[in-house]
Amino acid sequence: MNSYVFPCSKRAGSYFIQIPTVWSEKATDSEYFSTSRYQSPKASAETYVKAQLAYIYGDMRAALILAYPRWVKKLKYGCQVSVRETQRVSRGKPYPVFDVSWTEFTSDEFGVRTSKRKRTSRSYNVENKAEVAHNVTLFVASLRAETTASVLHHSALNFEYDLSELTRS
Repeated sequence: MNSYVFPCSKRAGSYFIQIPTVWSEKATDSEYFSTSRYQSPKASAETYVKAQLAYIYGDMRAALILAYPRWVKKLKYGCQVSVRETQRVSRGKPYPVFDVSWTEFTSDEFGVRTSKRKRTSRSYNVENKAEVAHNVTLFVASLRAETTASVLHHSALNFEYDLSELTRS
């Protein structure tokens, strides 16, 4: 049985679902599947869960969530794409950089999924810090939308970024 589909204790043959959410304040998204509405409420509920997870999280993440139900509790907004401002040392001299790292999931011919952490960095100086920071945020937004391929983060490319903090210094 799917870990998000539960039998109803009050009505025999009926089922309800609870899908964990990371896109809203509500902890779970719940639905009820009764015998009066559906011929096979259990199959309908399981199909609904698979379709809803694929719609919200994307096909790859939906497969991971169904395979490892606790995985969704680790999922955080940002899709494991992180940016930090740090320094890279070359020939003993430190240079400021924006370090971007993200996880890419790949699967082999047997369907075994593995994750690989990837990383890139963009260097900047005082004159072009705001411009490079803006380009990095656009790069990160496109990575988030690309790695999830889901409704949850398609809007990431439409975000407006506040660069006032960077231009003040």
